[in-house]
Amino acid sequence: MKRLEEIANLLCLNGTYTKNIGFLNGKIGIAIFFYCYTKYCKNNFYEKIADELLEDVFENLSSNISIYFTDGLTGIGWGIEYLVRNKLVEGNTDDILGDIDRAVLEYENISGSNSKEVVSNVALYVISRLHNGLFCENKVILKLKTLMIKKVYDICDKELIVCEKMSLFQINSLFVFVTKMKQMHLFEEHNDVLYKKLKLCYNFQFDKNYDIIDIISFRVLYKKMLRTFNNTEFVKYYSIIKENNEDFFLKKCNYDDTLIVNIYSKIFWYSDIFNIKINEKKELCEIRKQARLYLNSDEFWDYQVGNINVNNMSVIGLAGVGKALINS
Repeated sequence: MKRLEEIANLLCLNGTYTKNIGFLNGKIGIAIFFYCYTKYCKNNFYEKIADELLEDVFENLSSNISIYFTDGLTGIGWGIEYLVRNKLVEGNTDDILGDIDRAVLEYENISGSNSKEVVSNVALYVISRLHNGLFCENKVILKLKTLMIKKVYDICDKELIVCEKMSLFQINSLFVFVTKMKQMHLFEEHNDVLYKKLKLCYNFQFDKNYDIIDIISFRVLYKKMLRTFNNTEFVKYYSIIKENNEDFFLKKCNYDDTLIVNIYSKIFWYSDIFNIKINEKKELCEIRKQARLYLNSDEFWDYQVGNINVNNMSVIGLAGVGKALINS
C-alpha cells in the first residue's frame, strides 16, 4: 500500500526527533506503529526502528513523568502491555512494569480538578495489567496490582461525581473498569457502588465537544456494562441513549478533511484501548469512505507532509493513520 509505505518512511526520518516518550504524541505510540508495520510488511528494518524508539522510552522513564494516559506513565505502561500481549515484543510485563506500577500507586497529587482524569487513566492502565487475571507468581507485583485496583475505587469514593465535567473518554474508561471487575468477580461490593453511579450516565447530555467515536464507544461500552451486570432495565436505559442522541450523529457529519482522517484513525485506537469492535458500525461507513478518499488525494497528502511536526507524528497523527490503514 503506497500511502502506508510513505507514512513508515516519513516516521523513519522524523519520528526520533520528538523528545516526548508518551502514547498520544510520543515515541511509544510511534513504536507501536512500527512493530505493527513490521508484522504487516515482513521487513525487519522497521523492527530495528521500533526497537530504538522503545529503548529511548525505557531510558527516559522516570517518576517525574506525569501519570496521565495521553503522554505519561499510564499510557506508556498501557503501550508496553499492548506490545507484549499482541506478541509484537517478548517480555514479562510484571518485571518490566514494576516501577510504573509503584509510581501509579504512590501518586498523590489528586484533587477535584484532576481526579476524574487521574482515576480514568489509572483504570485503563490497571485493566491492561490484568489481561492474565490476578495470577502472578511474584507476590510483590500481585500486591501492587491489588492495591492499584483499590486505588481506583478509593478515588471514586472520595472525588467522583459522575458526569460532572467528565469527558466521554473518562466515562468510557470507567465503564471498561467496572465491567472487567464484574467479570473477574473482584471487589464486588466496591464495584456495585461505582456501577450504580455510572448507570446514571444514560441521562448524560452530549455536546459539541464530543465526536462520533466518543459517542459510539459510549453506546457500546454502556450496553456491555449493563448486560454484564444483568440489569433488568437494560432496554429502557439503552433506548433512552439512542433516542436522545440520534439527531446528534446527523449534525456531526460535516467535518473537514483532516478531522475526518483523525476520526478514522481514532476508530482503531479506541477499539484497542477499550477492547471493543466499532469499525463496522453503520454510522462510520461514510467516515471510513471519506477518509480513504482524502488519503488517496495527492493534494491532501502533500499538505500533511508539508505540515509534519513533533505534535502530529504519533497516535494523533501519522502513526495513528498508519495503524488504521494496517487494521483496515
